[in-house]
Amino acid sequence: MIEHLSGKILSRLPHSLIIDVNGVGYGVEMPLSALCEAPAPGQPISVWIDTYVREDALRLFGFSTFEDRQAFFMLRSVSGIGPKIALAILSTLNARSLRQTVLQNKIGLLESVPGIGRRTAEKLILELKPKMEKLSFAASTIGDGTASSRQRTGATSSQDNIDGLDSDDSDQARLDAVLSDVRSALENLGYKEKDIQPIISGVMRNLTPQSDLGFQFILKSALKSLRDGM
Repeated sequence: MIEHLSGKILSRLPHSLIIDVNGVGYGVEMPLSALCEAPAPGQPISVWIDTYVREDALRLFGFSTFEDRQAFFMLRSVSGIGPKIALAILSTLNARSLRQTVLQNKIGLLESVPGIGRRTAEKLILELKPKMEKLSFAASTIGDGTASSRQRTGATSSQDNIDGLDSDDSDQARLDAVLSDVRSALENLGYKEKDIQPIISGVMRNLTPQSDLGFQFILKSALKSLRDGM
C-alpha cells in the first residue's frame, strides 16, 4: 500500500495532480483546498496517500497533512460516505475544522456539502465524534510532513498567471480556460451550476487589475465564498 509520495509535479488537472516519482507518474486526486496550495508544475511536492482499492479501480488520494489523510479515512468509515463526498467535505473543511464542526454539532455546515442531507450530517456527527481524539493524536504524532508543498505555495507558475500576455483576446482566452477548469473542479465535487455561477460571478466582481487570475487563486477564492456561504 502506498502511504506517502515525494516527487515533482508533472501536471496539474482540475481535480488532481500527476506526480513524477523517479520516472513514474502517479495520478493523485486531492481536495480542492490542497490543490490550491500545491506548487507549480516542475516543483517538488510531498503528499500523504490513501490508497483506495476496489475490484475495478485503484485510486490514490493525496493530502497535505497526515491529519487530513486520517480525516479522509474516518469519513469513509461512515456508512454511505464514499471518496467523492469525503473529498467534498475536506475541500472546504480541513481536519481541524472538521473536528470542531463535529464536536460542536454544526449539522448545518455539513449539510451544505453536496451529497449530504440532514440525516447523513447527523449520522456523520454521531459516528465521528468518538473518533475525534484519534484524529488529534494523529496530528500530534506525525505532524505536517509537507513543508516542501507549503513553502513553495507562493511560487506561481507563469502558465497559471495571466499577466504578461500579448493581447486582450489572449487574456480573455486564458481566463475562460481557467474558469472552465474551476467549474469542472466544483462540478466534480457535486456542486450544481445554479450554485457555481453565483460564486464565479462574485469572485469575478471582486477582482482587481492587480489580482492573480491563475487557477489556484480563482479556485481558492471560490472555495472561500462557498465556506462563507455555509
